[in-house]
Amino acid sequence: LWSSQGEIDPEGITIDTPSIAVDLPGTGNSIHFKVDLLPGERINLRYFLCSLGESSFSLSGSYDLKDEESLSLNISTGSLALEDLGVRIKETNSPVRGTIRCGFEVSTSVRNPEETWVTGEVEAVDLSFSLNAMPSPLRDGEIVLRFSGKEVSLKSLGFRVGHSDVRIKGRLEGWDRVSGRLNIDSEYLDLSDFRKKKPGLLPKEMSSDLSAFIERSDLELNLKVIKGRWKNMVYGPMEAECAFRSGYF
Repeated sequence: LWSSQGEIDPEGITIDTPSIAVDLPGTGNSIHFKVDLLPGERINLRYFLCSLGESSFSLSGSYDLKDEESLSLNISTGSLALEDLGVRIKETNSPVRGTIRCGFEVSTSVRNPEETWVTGEVEAVDLSFSLNAMPSPLRDGEIVLRFSGKEVSLKSLGFRVGHSDVRIKGRLEGWDRVSGRLNIDSEYLDLSDFRKKKPGLLPKEMSSDLSAFIERSDLELNLKVIKGRWKNMVYGPMEAECAFRSGYF
């Protein structure tokens, strides 16, 4: 058995993806870890505890070296402020604000990620961020997700954009090909709140991921709007049923 433990100063650590960047701000943050290695058998991450300001999160898990296949992770947070993580949207260079609390376990296959099994929950409140394609920032966002195997129960997803409000509930199943039903409700929906007069473009990678998701989706959507507006036309109440079937709307 080989074992290693210690402390890392995370100042200056950055994480870069096509759409989101993480740049840990400030000083006085810390990462504590302990890892055990059973040569030829298993890597055990006993703990990985990251403290950032008043926020923290922890990881633990294992990786099977015999079959180089099985990976498991346990992830949990207290009240994790995204400002403490330094999360920002790259296309607008704007911060993502809000608070996340989660606790879940992931078991996956390295060769077959569609076999991933997740149990636990994620909650987020006071989310806000800006996108080039939208004329106003998304604000007052909240999310409540419950994971059970390959199923995700969307207990609540709500946000405001401009004068509009949207609330979504439903259930989704699968990872590679997503199926399920979503119910979308709005007290007031102005379609101009979701598209600039001169539309901004999504980053190429994000647009490609969205297109691939739609092509592999089998989703039923139920839309209910009490009152709304489209350009100079006032409408409502309105109810609509629609679906995405393998890329077709």
